[in-house]
Amino acid sequence: MKKKYYRLRDDTYYPNRWYLGDIVNDDNNWRYSEGTSVKIPTNELKIEVYQVGLEMDFTITNAYCVPIVSQAFKEAVSAITHLQFIPVTFDKLELSTNYYVMNINKLVDAVDEKKSDFRKFTVNDPIRPDKAGQYSSFFKLIVDEKRINGESIFRLNGSSLKIIVDEFVKSKIENFNGVDLTLVS
Repeated sequence: MKKKYYRLRDDTYYPNRWYLGDIVNDDNNWRYSEGTSVKIPTNELKIEVYQVGLEMDFTITNAYCVPIVSQAFKEAVSAITHLQFIPVTFDKLELSTNYYVMNINKLVDAVDEKKSDFRKFTVNDPIRPDKAGQYSSFFKLIVDEKRINGESIFRLNGSSLKIIVDEFVKSKIENFNGVDLTLVS
């Protein structure tokens, strides 16, 4: 039976929610969005809050697409391999639980280019020529299960800001606030 996969996104339409900015005391926020393991910082990471609102179990930071998750979310997925959880704090907020950067350190080349509708950056791209050959946008994203090798959660090679989860992970996280899941297989 064919397995189903979903794109995990931040539910930006959740009412009265908070919006998070950068990790303010790390000069390379991208490291948490590249699909690779990171050295755990010795200092506690601080998250910028763009807009105060309801705490979310799952949030993606504004510029760098770094997942920030609650203690409950962390516990729900902690048995899954290729995840690192790094504690974070928030300036001027008293929180009801602990929060973490969820670093997904698995990158998978899984785009089914025959079934997907997308654009790629080109060598002469006026905005990001350094990303030539990588995906610039998807109008329809479909993943190829044969190329996933049984991974439960991963970032998409060629578009590492995209997070993909399988049905097992979906069942663990779908009821947390902030979670938006879209079928991609």
